[in-house]
Amino acid sequence: PLGNAGLYGERNRFRYFVDCGESASCVNVTGLQVGANANLKSTSAFLVPTLDTPADPYSGHGSGTTNGYDLILTRLPFTNPNLPGNQGRLGGGLEGLFGAVNQDPNGALAGLLAKIQVLNGDEVPGAYQQLAGEIIANASQLGYANAGQLLGMLFGRLNEFRGGAMSSARNVQFASRDFDIAQAPPGASRSSTAIPGMGRWMGFVSGYGQTGQVDSSAGISGARFNVAGGMAGIEYTYSEAVRIGFTIGAGSSWARLQDLDSRANGTFFQGAIYASYAPGPWYVDGALGYARHNIDTKRTVAFPGFVNNLEGSTTANQFIGGFEAGWRFDAGRFQVTPFFGMQMSVFAQDGYTESGGVAALNYESETTVSARSSLGVQVRTTFRLGETMRIDPYARVAWAHEFGNRSATLTASFVGAPTSSFQVVGARRDRDTFLLGAGFEMAVTPRIGVFAGYSGDLSSTSTSHAGSAGLRIRW
Repeated sequence: PLGNAGLYGERNRFRYFVDCGESASCVNVTGLQVGANANLKSTSAFLVPTLDTPADPYSGHGSGTTNGYDLILTRLPFTNPNLPGNQGRLGGGLEGLFGAVNQDPNGALAGLLAKIQVLNGDEVPGAYQQLAGEIIANASQLGYANAGQLLGMLFGRLNEFRGGAMSSARNVQFASRDFDIAQAPPGASRSSTAIPGMGRWMGFVSGYGQTGQVDSSAGISGARFNVAGGMAGIEYTYSEAVRIGFTIGAGSSWARLQDLDSRANGTFFQGAIYASYAPGPWYVDGALGYARHNIDTKRTVAFPGFVNNLEGSTTANQFIGGFEAGWRFDAGRFQVTPFFGMQMSVFAQDGYTESGGVAALNYESETTVSARSSLGVQVRTTFRLGETMRIDPYARVAWAHEFGNRSATLTASFVGAPTSSFQVVGARRDRDTFLLGAGFEMAVTPRIGVFAGYSGDLSSTSTSHAGSAGLRIRW
């Protein structure tokens, strides 16, 4: 069959005898359907067939007739489908690969191209999407979610310092807490609410989870992701206006591409320092953190005539920072706090090489930078539950804007063929999103409290939902 001829080059002339004879239809060959009266139709998206009078006669060949022709295949470039997004970029990589392997038409990479060349137009987009290796380009989404959880947790702890019974962990920065330690009467100052024997130290433990998705766009797969982890920390009250703290934590994460058998599983370890300066109704918080990620990827590339199961492992270093500033206003039983914050994340992925088949890719190292602002308001009130307990519910809304990278852009190439390099882009978040949250903090005793909260991050093309809960002890 013609499909076994290997890699087709530019206008290769194949001495394939097409004998129509007296019949109304001719032979069928792999990738081509030969019609009556020497009319040809190609099922391949990349091979255009034509018939030409042979340079020498075919008399005596086949059925013995002279009604035969040379079959000429004109190869269209792999960029010819003019596909969008990662599909189009992969086409450029395949074209570079063709130039690299054309001198070795019997090699493994040439065999991959030969399989692609006989795909029809409906099969090409799906094959390109799988070959592009998008899953690792979405690892930064896991880092982005983790950064939000870490900073939300730390700023929550600092909010407690500014007066709340305790603070919920959440994945975006929000406004200050408005009351002092759990047994403080309404309106009392920090200095007037000191509890005899109460020390300057506080410890906490908490757990959190987040789930979300980013929708697909033209030629770029959408992604779903989950992050779950736990943290423990200790804080020291240096003065009425200053508190500092340190925390460590660990967790796991995973990402899946929508409609593709591609996934990434990760674990991470992290630590951070944080501090608050709150001399009055206004405050400034800050935090710096570091996380180490270990990421394993698995993906399947499967299209007609071809299957590869590919896997790889890489690491990433993440540097996290942020600040928040706000001012509290009292409005009867409510405290209203407008605030502004910035969240920074530098996610530096190491390069790595997949294994498992000829479609394996080599990925260069890449750094993705997120710089996200938040501008919003928090409303809070307090209810007493008997003589010793108090609960502080809150609600908040904010607008967030991303100034940095909305997704990662990596450079990939087929293993053994560096000239086949192309870029692969991860699912893209919206630049502008709507943030909302609600939760409560409850002082069980002056020394022990619990907290829980929900936060959402919503836009037209992406959503995430997070929940958290924890326990704090003061001594």
